[in-house]
Amino acid sequence: MTVKKLFVSTLAGLSLLTIICGCGGEVKYRRRTYYDVMNSAAELVAYADGEENGFDARFEALAEEVRELIENLDKKLSATEKTSDVSRFNDAAAGEKVEISAETYEVLSISENVYRMTEGYYNPAVYYSLYAYGFNGSGENFPRSREELPEDKEITEYVSLSSHFGELKLEESEGKFYAVKPEFTVEVGGRVLSMKIDLGGVAKGYAADRVSAVMDSRGFGFGYFSFGSSSIAVKKFPADGNNLTMKLSNPRRRVENGSFSDPQEYISFPIMDDCLSTSGDNVNYFMLDTDGDGVDERLCHVFDPFSGRPVQSGVASASVAGGSAAENDALTTAIMAMGAEKAQKFIKEKLSGRRVVFTLDRGDGLKLYTNIDAEGFTLTDTRYTVCEI
Repeated sequence: MTVKKLFVSTLAGLSLLTIICGCGGEVKYRRRTYYDVMNSAAELVAYADGEENGFDARFEALAEEVRELIENLDKKLSATEKTSDVSRFNDAAAGEKVEISAETYEVLSISENVYRMTEGYYNPAVYYSLYAYGFNGSGENFPRSREELPEDKEITEYVSLSSHFGELKLEESEGKFYAVKPEFTVEVGGRVLSMKIDLGGVAKGYAADRVSAVMDSRGFGFGYFSFGSSSIAVKKFPADGNNLTMKLSNPRRRVENGSFSDPQEYISFPIMDDCLSTSGDNVNYFMLDTDGDGVDERLCHVFDPFSGRPVQSGVASASVAGGSAAENDALTTAIMAMGAEKAQKFIKEKLSGRRVVFTLDRGDGLKLYTNIDAEGFTLTDTRYTVCEI
C-alpha cells in the first residue's frame, strides 16, 4: 500500500491556477507578495499601468490590509482554531444558539444556499467523515490498511448527522449574528455526537472575494489574488486587451523515469475581472486497496456527503469561473461528488452563466467536459477527449 500526500504551490498546483500574461505583452512594473494562512499559500500580484509614482507605497499598504483580512478570517472560520466561531459552534450542544461574527454568518449563508442549490451535494457538515479518514491537516492519521478504515456503521451515523445541515438556523438581531445548532444527535462508540462543520470548502473562496473588494477599494485594477490550490480573483492585465490567461494544471500528469511525461496544464483560456475556484483529487489524498482486489484506489479530501466517503465518481477535478469565488468553491466540491451525468444536468440547469470545466477519469480514457465554446479555450494535453456540456 502506498500513502501519497501532495501539497502544491499556487503556480504549479492542482487543477488550478497558473496565471500568465497573454499575447506576449510586457508589463513595466509589478509587485508580488506571499502569505501562509488557512494551511495554504496565497499570492497577491498587482501591476502598474506604466511607471506609476507611489506604486510601491500603495502596494505595501494593500499587502498589509490583505494580510490582516485573511488572518482575521482564518481566526473566525478555522475548524482547528480553538477560539474560532466554527470551533465554538462545533463544541456547542445540540440545539444551542451560538453568537458568531458577521463574516461567519455570511459564509454560512453562502453554504446554506449552495447546499440547497446542489440538493445536498455540497455539505459542510461532513466533518466526522473527514476526520475518520484522517483528513485533519497533517496526513499522519491516514488509514494504512483496510482494517484501519472506518466501519460502515460508523460512517452511516456520520451521514445521518450531516444530513441535518439544512436544519441549521441563522439569526440576526440588534446587530449581532447567531447560528442555532440542529437538535439531532447520533451515538457512535458510546459517545453522543451533535453536528459539526468544516468550512474549508468555501472559506478560501470567500477570502478571495473579500480581497478582490479591497483591491477595488484601493484602486488596484490590474493583478490578481490567488489562494492556494482553491480560488482566485482576477483583475486586468495592463496590455493586450487586458486579459490574463488562466491555465488549469493537469490532474493526471504522469511521472515516468523521474520526469514528467505530460504537459503541466491541460487547458487554458482568457480571463479578466472574474473569479475562479477549483477542486481536485490530486492535492490531498492517499492510495489504498480498499476492496482487496490488489489495486490501490485514490482516496481524496473531497467527500460524497451521501456515502460519507471520499468521492469515487470518476470526476478528477472541477473548475468554475464566474459569480463569486465562495460559491464556486462550494460548487466545484458538489460537481465532484455528483459525477459526470448529474453534473452535466446540474450545470445546464443552474450554471449556464458560468464557465465550467471538469475532467473524468474512469479508466477508459481521460475526458474533459466544458460549457465553454470551442473557440474560447485551448487544449494542451491531447490525451483528453473534449465533451461538450
